[in-house]
Amino acid sequence: MKFHKIIPVAAMVLVLAMAMAAAAGAVPPGEARDHADAVSFSFLLAGDPQLGSGGDLERDRAGWEDTLSKALETWDDIQFLVTVGDHVHNAGSEEEYGAFLGPVERAGIPLAPTPGNHDNAASYLAHFSPPNLNNKKGATKAGGGYWYTWGGALFMHLNSNRTDIFAARQHRAFMKAAIAQNPGAAWRIVVFHHSIYSAAAGRAENADARKRRAQYVPIFDELGIDAALMGHDHSYCRTEPMRGGKPDPAGTLYLTANSASGSKYYGLQVPTPDYAARTSQDYAPGITKVDVTPGTLAFTTVRGDNLEPLDAYTLPKTAKPPTEDGTGPAYTIYIIAGASVVVMIAFAAVLLAKRRRR
Repeated sequence: MKFHKIIPVAAMVLVLAMAMAAAAGAVPPGEARDHADAVSFSFLLAGDPQLGSGGDLERDRAGWEDTLSKALETWDDIQFLVTVGDHVHNAGSEEEYGAFLGPVERAGIPLAPTPGNHDNAASYLAHFSPPNLNNKKGATKAGGGYWYTWGGALFMHLNSNRTDIFAARQHRAFMKAAIAQNPGAAWRIVVFHHSIYSAAAGRAENADARKRRAQYVPIFDELGIDAALMGHDHSYCRTEPMRGGKPDPAGTLYLTANSASGSKYYGLQVPTPDYAARTSQDYAPGITKVDVTPGTLAFTTVRGDNLEPLDAYTLPKTAKPPTEDGTGPAYTIYIIAGASVVVMIAFAAVLLAKRRRR
């Protein structure tokens, strides 16, 4: 899977799309950094730019461009940019989209975006054209999930704006299908907006985070996800690899990126959540470089303004333990007050019936 740029005739801003150019034997123009078939590669991870949320759009834009340009000047091996959502503050603002996309266009770097709650509208798909997009799985007006491969890694971007159990089931089906289509992928990386392991004050353990955590952690455990890259909470948090909500070398690493523009921040929760191995809030933009090799994922997080190191962690490739039946539960059940007993009994009965039929 390779990235390319498209500039629509009727558009005032850049649309970055990904397409299977390799299948046609063509290399899209402007891809100086394109080495999608490389065994080892590097990409940038950027948290919520949310341009316009700081009250001064030009200042927000300048902060975003400063972070991006300094990172690319320092690391000349970056292949593409992954964003975790909230590119703009107002989904309908072409001015804000232009402020976000201008620095990306000037940098000449391919972009893999993710919808956040502030760009959860039809305008999102007017600006981005993801590959392998599935608008039937967990979708909103900003679309559903999409996937692509780069080197030996499978990237799966989810639209996390819905919190209903049906969306979680649909995302699970989408990821299972993507994994089945890419059985040789050495790494399985999930990208979505709403952090489920955050350290932000008032947000780390709120009902929204707990609900998504209950829905998605069992799915990620089941599917052997290596890393989950998130945003939304405008502060930095990284866990150790976890499985079942507890540290496990064979589990999933969860990383929540701070704002890459500096437009808005949230303070850190006190005391620090038990699951947090490293947190940071310097009230300065942040950016993370991810180095991918066949055996490791190395995360280097720095301040965006002066590149001061904030965190470094290397995740070794480990075998993921299978679930009891080799596939995991059919669904993740989110318990609703007043109906929990009925739901749990019904779910147990279904599982028992399945086992008796074997």
